[in-house]
Amino acid sequence: MAFLLPPVDGPVSLPVKKLARRQLSKVLADLDHPSRSDDRKAYLARRRLKKVRALIHLVEGSLVDFDEVDARLQGASRALSPLRDAGAAIEVLARLYPLLNGLLTTKTCVELHEAVVGQRIDLSDKAIADAMASARASIQTVVGGIGNWSVTPDTHYTLLDGLRQTYRMARRRLRKAIRTGTDEDLHDWRRMVKYHRCHCRLMQERMPVITDTRRHSLAEVSRLLGHHQDLIVLEEVLAAAGMKTAISGFIEGEKAGLRERALKIGAPLFDSKPKAFSAVLYSSSVDSSTRKSPSLT
Repeated sequence: MAFLLPPVDGPVSLPVKKLARRQLSKVLADLDHPSRSDDRKAYLARRRLKKVRALIHLVEGSLVDFDEVDARLQGASRALSPLRDAGAAIEVLARLYPLLNGLLTTKTCVELHEAVVGQRIDLSDKAIADAMASARASIQTVVGGIGNWSVTPDTHYTLLDGLRQTYRMARRRLRKAIRTGTDEDLHDWRRMVKYHRCHCRLMQERMPVITDTRRHSLAEVSRLLGHHQDLIVLEEVLAAAGMKTAISGFIEGEKAGLRERALKIGAPLFDSKPKAFSAVLYSSSVDSSTRKSPSLT
């Protein structure tokens, strides 16, 4: 079943609980999958955990015990982070090899590969098992409490307010990322873009005013910024191994290109002021006839 809220008005707590329980059950299944590699388990589990965190952020202002639930989910994701980062560094270096052809000697390429793979090897079986167990325990605690979740007010407008809030935060962080130009601020914008993208997807059957064009553009921005973050992870791995300078100029060039493309696509998505964005959302909810009003593209 798709990760979508049903296209009906009325109480929202029940569908929110159902989606959260379904996704977290899949996370537990991912962690216990008998034939997948540990890297793959961590990747899939973290991806689903991000979905659930986005879901509860949609009702952040109305969900009782939000802080506790979010902290447990974040803790589960962080427990798996070293395993995911090690795998990501290996993958991104493999993607870069064709571009590095002719720029580096074979010896340097081998040394880069050994440095990145070495970080993954350094993760002991016990460390991996402990990380999986820690994540599993946190998730099971959250699942056990889902039945007690309370959303107040339990209405469609709670979702609209959550969508408005993530739009506002994404817009603010975009402006800061443009102003400072730092990797850290670009990463902060990326996190809010991912939340906003997930919220637009969750609401697509409830809010036809949010167009496919917007969702697809947000997906592309997320992809570009994800590659940018993978390069940062690779930089950290190479720095720890004393190898960062080998391809630092190349990585910086790749990051600059990804940043430029992400801003070119993403900045126009947040041109409207939050009040104008909210006005379209609320007007389309009050009267279905207003769905002919300007859409959110």
